[in-house]
Amino acid sequence: MKLIFFPFALLFFTQISSATTVADLGMPCADPAVQKQRSLELQKIGNEEQADREWQMKGLQPTQDILEEMAQHDLARRKRVGEILGEGCFKSADDYAAAFIVYQHGNTSDQYLQAFLWSKQALLMGKTKMKSDVAMAVDRYLVSLGRKELFGTQALQANLGGCFCIQPIEDSFPEKIRSEYRGGTNANYTGLAYLKTLNKGKNCSAGYCPTNLLPSPQGTVPGFW
Repeated sequence: MKLIFFPFALLFFTQISSATTVADLGMPCADPAVQKQRSLELQKIGNEEQADREWQMKGLQPTQDILEEMAQHDLARRKRVGEILGEGCFKSADDYAAAFIVYQHGNTSDQYLQAFLWSKQALLMGKTKMKSDVAMAVDRYLVSLGRKELFGTQALQANLGGCFCIQPIEDSFPEKIRSEYRGGTNANYTGLAYLKTLNKGKNCSAGYCPTNLLPSPQGTVPGFW
């Protein structure tokens, strides 16, 4: 009987012996031109995220329609950032910072945790102004788990147009670290002082939210606290 051999092995080795290495397979951003394109796209997505919240920067109260439309935009942006991560296209501190901007406005604990990790990475890569963002992300993560925040960045509004309160803070967290991360562009966005901005023009008392959050002792956030 005559045996027929198919050159599968030859075909396989021919494919991976091209200019693209084995490590680069499935990674579009191994091409510098694609990497540059993805980095620019991440910045564009981050800017759109902020533009959608221009009302917040101006201290205005959004309508329900605005919030619903923004939520749909947020979802689409998170999906695209996830795709870019899957392509292996996060390289620079700016890439991680833009991804943080998008995921900090997520809906789940995992998304807030990812925002924290990306903000921390951007900080480690030299974006020192990210310290306040790290604080914000870790607070959102903890509160979403039903635990006390560390920095006092998270406010709660019971209903649209109502008063804000600040979520309870973990007393055992070192004030030295809290002060270090409170610095920077968002220094006034912490603790009870934050309420003066949020409740400006309203007859609201300054205080912590009456929520029963669990303690956040050391070890609650591995690699940080």
